[in-house]
Amino acid sequence: TLFWACPREFKNAKAAGQVQGSKHRFVSAHWASPVHWAAKGWVIMDDFSLPVIGEGDARPNDTFIEQIVSGAKAAVDYVTSRGVCDPKRCAVGGHSYGSFMTAHLLSHTSLFAAGIGRSGAFNRTLTPMSFQSEDRSIWEAQDTYITMSPLMHVKKYSLQERVGKLLL
Repeated sequence: TLFWACPREFKNAKAAGQVQGSKHRFVSAHWASPVHWAAKGWVIMDDFSLPVIGEGDARPNDTFIEQIVSGAKAAVDYVTSRGVCDPKRCAVGGHSYGSFMTAHLLSHTSLFAAGIGRSGAFNRTLTPMSFQSEDRSIWEAQDTYITMSPLMHVKKYSLQERVGKLLL
């Protein structure tokens, strides 16, 4: 099962529950298309929802890792309960912020056997003025920048029950 996602940040749960997209969207069957991989026997969770919420004075990035881990576990549990997923053969991937999410999921969980990260930023200290919806600078939220940098968690990869391989 391949889980392809990009986390989205919200300031409240109501906004996170909005339906997005169109049922009239055309499908493209190129090599990166979920249709291509489904035809090869993969179960694809394309663009599954991973909302990261910071309500009131809370900032989404203050609990980013906990929220994406919880969301990914729920997604794996859901497709496993439907009988279409072998939880020992799951992969996760994403582009840009989704690649960043992939690196965190591989270092903070044993849910995935592999990860595909395309064009991610893995060291948030290199973006000291802001990133994504984070509007605090590194000097205002140093702990957040360090915690949000997957590079700072590399050693955790080898400490997982199962070590996922990250393809960049």
